[in-house]
Amino acid sequence: MKNHIKRLGKDSIIYGVGDALKRMVVFLLLPVYTRYLTPTDYGRLELLMVTLNILFIIGSQGMGTAFSRFYGASRAELQNSELKRSELIRTSQYYLIFSSMIIYGLLHIFSEQFSKLLFDQSDPHLTSFIKIIAFTSLFQIMSVIPFMLYRVRMQPMKFITVSLIGFFLQAALNVYFVVVVKTGVKGILLGNAISALVVVIINIVSTKSVLFHTFSFLKLKHLLKFGLPLIPVGIFSWIMHFSDKFLLQKFATTHELGLYSIGSRFSNIVTLLIIGPFMMSWGAYCFQIATTEHAKQTFKIITTYFLFILCSISMGLVVLTPLVIKLMAGKQFWGAYIVVLPLVCANITYGMFYMFSLGINITKKTHYFLYIMSFGATLNIILNVIFIPKFGMIGAGFVSFTSNLVITIATYFISQRLYYIPFEKARFLKICSIFIVITGCSWAFQMSNMLFDILFRILLIVVFFLSLYLVKFLQNNEINYIKRAYNNLLQQKGIYNKIKFGYGLIRVQ
Repeated sequence: MKNHIKRLGKDSIIYGVGDALKRMVVFLLLPVYTRYLTPTDYGRLELLMVTLNILFIIGSQGMGTAFSRFYGASRAELQNSELKRSELIRTSQYYLIFSSMIIYGLLHIFSEQFSKLLFDQSDPHLTSFIKIIAFTSLFQIMSVIPFMLYRVRMQPMKFITVSLIGFFLQAALNVYFVVVVKTGVKGILLGNAISALVVVIINIVSTKSVLFHTFSFLKLKHLLKFGLPLIPVGIFSWIMHFSDKFLLQKFATTHELGLYSIGSRFSNIVTLLIIGPFMMSWGAYCFQIATTEHAKQTFKIITTYFLFILCSISMGLVVLTPLVIKLMAGKQFWGAYIVVLPLVCANITYGMFYMFSLGINITKKTHYFLYIMSFGATLNIILNVIFIPKFGMIGAGFVSFTSNLVITIATYFISQRLYYIPFEKARFLKICSIFIVITGCSWAFQMSNMLFDILFRILLIVVFFLSLYLVKFLQNNEINYIKRAYNNLLQQKGIYNKIKFGYGLIRVQ
């Protein structure tokens, strides 16, 4: 079990570093975008990016998750597993290439109508935007299986290397098109499309040994049976995460939407550093753990550690965000901190939603996700319509937390009925209670004096970890392991040796 946890931790850290670098590139480009694009242009760009996101959800058809499920199962369930896995890879990749070309063709043919639907006007310039994102969507979907193949084969360095090549190329092209050529939104879209094409070429070259063989309609049937129910799930998830922004613009003010977007950007650091990287490893790895003798015990411990790391990072984020916003943004944006706490809580519950969904995924009862997410999306819209006109962005933040909490609780009970895991509920209660108290104090009290505010927030962080120690959240063997690791780390001479030692702590022998 320890090796499972170490391997998962190593892969998650590697994915996290790569994803953090990717986000850093995007963050560094924001001054460029805001200098060379008008607010109208930037609004159109955001609308196109959201559209590209939903096209990817529909076009990928849940094939990545389905591929991960059956690839992991083939190790234990199928004879001649290597041959079967190669056939699985070819079938899923061929199908996605075919289906993505259909989506591209439809968008290209009806680009004028789609542009009118999206922008409420028909303009050749805007129509060209639709054609470009159609290309980008085609290339992104074609990379789904190669990227998932890196994950299921436990090749995080290859995954990150290819990803970073694409993102750094995208950044360079965007700067060139926007700053040098001055093509505005169209230049950014072209940069995205070209970088996506380069990534596809790299992925095809990297996986060519398993792509050019037979196609299995039987395997396609199994893949679609598992993956297709995930399409509406993805759409409902998209509604839960983006509908609040549209409704804020409708029922509140553009100024408040801007503050909410800043707060949302900070709260998403939790997803960037913890949830996203972990799920990149977890999605491929959990199905392999499920075939082992002590699977449920492993799932129990990993979930506890995941919640501990999630709450610790989230606590630090909530406590320190008011200071960071004051340092990074103008005074008119300082009020954005007020939505960070509910949005961070929403991200925590959504992260636990993934952990609690183990039973549904392992037993292949993915149709339950449709019921859960449809209810969550409906609840989210209804509550936003009720509370945004009255409470504005803070209402939207707490609605996001509430709707995510509801789907997480529902998922927990359904999954436990299908595949019972003895989660450590007492430890969950301890850390969540302390998290609520500490972050609540941070959210409620703001010191006008900067020095006092810094000291107050440092004190809150210390109290958080001291409280975990006093309530004995960590067990004796875990505390002893941390102490030994820390003492050994201090004994290492030089930064290089310390980093090498730290990597060794999570390296699987």
